[in-house]
Amino acid sequence: MELEEKIASTIKKYKLIEPGETVICALSGGPDSVTMTHVLNRLKGRLNFNVVAAHLNHMLRGDESERDERFVRDFCKDLGIKLFVERRNIGRISGGRNVEAVARRERYRFLEEIRKRERADRIAVGHTSSDLVETVIFNLVKGTGLKGIRGFLPRRGNVIRPLFEVSRREVEDYLMERDIPFQLDSSNLERSISRNLIRLDVVPVLRRINPNLEETFLKSCENLREVEDFVKRYINDALSLFTFSDDGFSVKLEALRRLHPFILKSSIQEAFRRVSSESLSSAKLREIERIVNEREFKRVDLKGGFSAVSDQLYLRVGKLKRLEPFSFRVERLPSEVKTPSGTFELFLSDVKLEGEDTFCFPEDYARRGILIRRREPGDWIRLRSGRRKLKRVLIDLKIPKTERDRLIAVATGDGEILWIPNVLKAYIIREGKRFICVRFKGGTENAD
Repeated sequence: MELEEKIASTIKKYKLIEPGETVICALSGGPDSVTMTHVLNRLKGRLNFNVVAAHLNHMLRGDESERDERFVRDFCKDLGIKLFVERRNIGRISGGRNVEAVARRERYRFLEEIRKRERADRIAVGHTSSDLVETVIFNLVKGTGLKGIRGFLPRRGNVIRPLFEVSRREVEDYLMERDIPFQLDSSNLERSISRNLIRLDVVPVLRRINPNLEETFLKSCENLREVEDFVKRYINDALSLFTFSDDGFSVKLEALRRLHPFILKSSIQEAFRRVSSESLSSAKLREIERIVNEREFKRVDLKGGFSAVSDQLYLRVGKLKRLEPFSFRVERLPSEVKTPSGTFELFLSDVKLEGEDTFCFPEDYARRGILIRRREPGDWIRLRSGRRKLKRVLIDLKIPKTERDRLIAVATGDGEILWIPNVLKAYIIREGKRFICVRFKGGTENAD
């Protein structure tokens, strides 16, 4: 099939361009982008779309970068294509570190800026099936999951790849047959760059085993895309178990433990991507899987200030807020104490009042000091069964560690816990003539 027809077929097959849309060709001046721009310009009338081009001068290769810019200006002028050019000093922006990644980020940022400004619809990039082969091999060598093995897609969001089913050899033949000029990037010959090493040394050996390497990879990647779509259904079902908030999510551990390990990690990955726009490494996902299956409080620090916390009931992922210490000694009655959890009102009463929001104890407890505070190590409480450590009681009540840390209690100065609203009341042995009563009006922190 002639190259133009093959690209037209790809556009229709994957619905890359709709009639009436405007496409921005990312034009570097190299053979792939030149072929893509040339073919799309020839197809625009038949398929009813508009073509413009954009070139970012990375200012990384001195005279070569200037030569490439001059070339694309002349190339677009000859074709009658509107061109947008910008210069960005990638070396200075990157500080000399991870230059390739910074160049890619700035290039896509530039293209998206042009798309929005010009109200264009698509950004076309010149990735070929040969690039797909190299990408998959690179991902496999570095370590990857299902997405890495299936490689890039013919379309992702506004970015399309019209040369998705075209090999580099077909590109070269097209240019040679029509005597179309292009520019070569000398850095593509540097074997210190991993992708170049794969292109120059690895792929030729594989091609000796299978001369139809690109076609085979395209079929395999198509099968993997179908597998990925199948798996996504299970991931979406799993995500229905998650509760999302502005800065994180939570899910019951019991529900997670019923999932297949692959679906468990994949659903957590997708949930994390939703709340942070970032991805977790395989190592972090394995750590989270481990703490899901352990029966005690565990925490894993993630990127961007996020943490994953597993307690008795939930896995919670979010940016943990630092709890400010809180302790207030009641010196007189009546008193009103405002806390992060709500307001405590303390007053004297001749009768022992009852109610869910009220707790009373003998007046002589005041000699030991009355405090409204967060729990502390060594706290204890008296129940009908006897004196017990507060931490153990809260664990038996299956109150998650993150919630235990937020509790505000009424306590004595020597560490006895008298009341935690909505959670626990002490068993008071002694009676008295008058009582100190505490009424609680709840806030929001304990309920989070």
